[in-house]
Amino acid sequence: MTETVRRFDEARRLLVLSALSYRSFSSGLTPRLQSERLHGAIERGLGNLAVIAGTWELVWGPIAYRAPLSLVDDSVMFVVRSTADPHDYAIVVRGTNPMSPFDWLFGDFWVGVQAPWTANAAAQALGATTSFSTLLGLNLLQVMQAPPPPSGLVGTLANLVIGRINEANDQLRAWLRPLAADVAGQITALRGELLPLVAQLDAVRRSYAIDDPTARVRALLDTWRSPLRRRVLRGLGDAVAVVSHRHSFNALRFLTGGEQLRQSLVPGVTLIAFLQAAVAAADGARVRVTVTGHSKGGALAPTLALWLADSQGAGVSDETVAWDPNRQATVRSVAFAGPTAGNAAFARHSDAVIGAECHRVVNPLDVVPQAWEPATLRSIPMLYRGAVPTRLVDDLVAEIALDADGFGYTHVGSHVSRLATHEDPLHGDFFAQAGHQHMTAYLEAFDLGSAFADVVSYFSPLA
Repeated sequence: MTETVRRFDEARRLLVLSALSYRSFSSGLTPRLQSERLHGAIERGLGNLAVIAGTWELVWGPIAYRAPLSLVDDSVMFVVRSTADPHDYAIVVRGTNPMSPFDWLFGDFWVGVQAPWTANAAAQALGATTSFSTLLGLNLLQVMQAPPPPSGLVGTLANLVIGRINEANDQLRAWLRPLAADVAGQITALRGELLPLVAQLDAVRRSYAIDDPTARVRALLDTWRSPLRRRVLRGLGDAVAVVSHRHSFNALRFLTGGEQLRQSLVPGVTLIAFLQAAVAAADGARVRVTVTGHSKGGALAPTLALWLADSQGAGVSDETVAWDPNRQATVRSVAFAGPTAGNAAFARHSDAVIGAECHRVVNPLDVVPQAWEPATLRSIPMLYRGAVPTRLVDDLVAEIALDADGFGYTHVGSHVSRLATHEDPLHGDFFAQAGHQHMTAYLEAFDLGSAFADVVSYFSPLA
């Protein structure tokens, strides 16, 4: 098998795993019922989808996080293990939930504020930063906890995971430690201003309910131009600057508050604690960890992989995340349709650490990978010949590009696969063409669109 064919086959399987993470994203069930529904759907997909059937077993998660003001899940992650190689794991990170105003505003569009990359002191000293949205997404993945699997599900690994619960709680206590009084007061005041901003985005959710993309863009544009958003943006930048002098700025804690965050997390095992157990269970054998995701997950997957790589080896500054002291694991990323995560210094650090193992898959006609570099972002309205955007799209793109100017957003990854795609003449509307290119075009490029309708049903609709 040639290297090209091997990469194609692997990317194809990982794209299907990414599709599984979107299952039931629009459900308004209670968190407990939604968790049960999602778990069952992923188990069925692992067993039934032709591309991956019988090749992976679910060993951690799925676990979802729902913000206090959200009616749907804002983040989902799970881990599967190869049935052919017990030391081969894939971490799957879901992209944007289009039904969630919280996810739209905070998970995607907070690019006008950046925070230092504190996982590596040398990179931080050289100015590596990520967007607020990337930091928020990473913070979520760091603190989400999955209940330990039933005894016997994965043999000795299950017992090792159960033994890591105390370590997981130590990690959470470190991440959620109280801030200094002077900083805490500023953070609390600014958090109070965010609530009406989130309420403004209810119009976005209503526009989805009536399937009106124009109304959705109008709601986003109105929110973007609001004096409240600009005031909060300035305050957030000040808060990051103040807190970062003494702490790693935690975007999730900032938005929800420490106590509320503690109460919202399901007791269990963090991803780091699970990986510690996986390395211990390998008993010296090499472990392979691949992080994958689509859309927002396509930005978070390489970011999570970099954080894991920065937390390997001896002498990691934060002992609570030192999951692989002997560098027993290889950390990789295969990401689809993702925007940028951070600035040029962040990209250089990522390329130096995991560049050879960071694979980005991009459709040149997809609007999402054009973000958040201002030059490519501004090219979005001219992306299609046969689908002219409305003035609203032009205005929203221009507003976002102004926020992103000056931050130096740069894509990571030394291995980029650009798919050979074309405009679909059946989609003359800009929004329909953009949706097709962001989802179906990837499936078609990997021979999944027409041959496997069941995959499409998992992967639709997306944002």
